[in-house]
Amino acid sequence: MKHIFIFLLVFIFLTSATAQTVGSKVSLTAVDGKAYTGTITKIQGDKYNVKYDGFDFEAWLTGSQFTVVNANLPTPNTVVNQPQQNGNWKVGDKVQVRTSSMDKWEDATVFLVLTDRTPAMYKARLDNPGNYATTDPLLSANQIRARGLKANTFTVKNRVDVYYASGGPKARATVIEEKGNGRYKVRYDGCKAYLDEEVDWSQLKPESVVSSTDGDITAVFGKWAMFVYSYPNTVIRGNNIYREYGTGAKAPPLLINANGSYVWYDEFNKPPVKGTWTSHAKINGITMGTEAVNGIILKDSYGIYWKVYKDRQDHIEARKMCSGETEGGSRIK
Repeated sequence: MKHIFIFLLVFIFLTSATAQTVGSKVSLTAVDGKAYTGTITKIQGDKYNVKYDGFDFEAWLTGSQFTVVNANLPTPNTVVNQPQQNGNWKVGDKVQVRTSSMDKWEDATVFLVLTDRTPAMYKARLDNPGNYATTDPLLSANQIRARGLKANTFTVKNRVDVYYASGGPKARATVIEEKGNGRYKVRYDGCKAYLDEEVDWSQLKPESVVSSTDGDITAVFGKWAMFVYSYPNTVIRGNNIYREYGTGAKAPPLLINANGSYVWYDEFNKPPVKGTWTSHAKINGITMGTEAVNGIILKDSYGIYWKVYKDRQDHIEARKMCSGETEGGSRIK
């Protein structure tokens, strides 16, 4: 029994000595009662110099004052696929992070958990810092995601709602190219190619839809007398600057049928445009622009997309997608 006890003491001592080497990651509770992590930079006898993560501070500690945390962690190049989490990240987790100064999600490793904050905050070290000014950003839980996880998969021609990296809704688009590594190139509805954008999968959701029988859609059925709004113009006469306002102008009529067709006399003295409209849902959270309302999409004689929607009783607006040019329409009874 005595021999067994001695063997166990030697085994524990050797295991501890092996783990506590220069470069070992450790966790500790400081005199302020808060939890910190650090790295052993020097060893002198039974003393260990620990450089605190995220702080310009180091201290000499005994082995009993810290715990080695990376003895069995994967090597830096190992990708660990972890389940999606809402926070609860821990030191050593291989993740992807994104801040307002980053144009895409970057691989990183969590090295500090600030549990004294509510909710908890995190610090992670970028695997490839590149030209970023901060290589160890301070992060909230929603700025971290599991590495290698693809929660949504999209393909070319998929219709999507696009969101800013911060989480707010942006616009509707079509996926036009798969860029790999969870990145997609999208074209926004009615916009030219120069406005195409590459976004991360986390910024995309399947497009919102609205039924062709929804009240917002059926409200635009009928014949409408269209009117081009006047826009103010700034003119200079001599040394004076003036704002000019016109009265607007009558525009050719628009007929929208319940069977999905439309006839638009969008140009005077020219044949009308005949086509098929499609319903176009609003994106929740957007308060201005064509994505803020339910309506239908149709094309004019130049192939440009317009969204038509009800704005008040017996009145519609037709707004050119991606530019904002607007016409009004009064119901012809």
